[in-house]
Amino acid sequence: MKRKNTLGKLLIGGLIITSCQQKSKHQKIISAFENWKNTQLSIGNYQTKNSELGQGFPDEIIVFYTDLNQDENVDAIICFNPILFGGGNALMNAQEKLMIVSKNENYEVDDSTLSNLERTLKSGWIHVTNASNGVISGDYYDYKKKDGRCCPSIHKQVEMNVINKKVSLTFKLK
Repeated sequence: MKRKNTLGKLLIGGLIITSCQQKSKHQKIISAFENWKNTQLSIGNYQTKNSELGQGFPDEIIVFYTDLNQDENVDAIICFNPILFGGGNALMNAQEKLMIVSKNENYEVDDSTLSNLERTLKSGWIHVTNASNGVISGDYYDYKKKDGRCCPSIHKQVEMNVINKKVSLTFKLK
């Protein structure tokens, strides 16, 4: 009986340690994002909430935790739709997509890889909806000639795989 009790305590202790390690990594990811966000504000790429013009950070930030660089550490995809101060709908379909990837004990923000991949498309845009097991999933949207700005009629599901720090895009068949 004593042996089972010890084994149970070891298992629970191991779960608590693992949970704390995950929480610490999640905190490091959020800290890396906050540092990136502060840098963007300081160089003028984004504006504070009370600005009259420019783009800003929304209240809703979406975080998908997954291992992106195959090092068995949790990484993240952070997505948000920038808000436009001063009115207009120029950012209606915009989504900022950041990869936050572990490097040794720290995390680095990659704000260009997914944006560059999206720029290789002749037209349209990608909206990330999930990330799991190192695969980033989303939706591709584009307009046909007679579509209104509100209503793109082209919609395809996509997957982005990160392998050796390179991202490949695959359109999924329905």
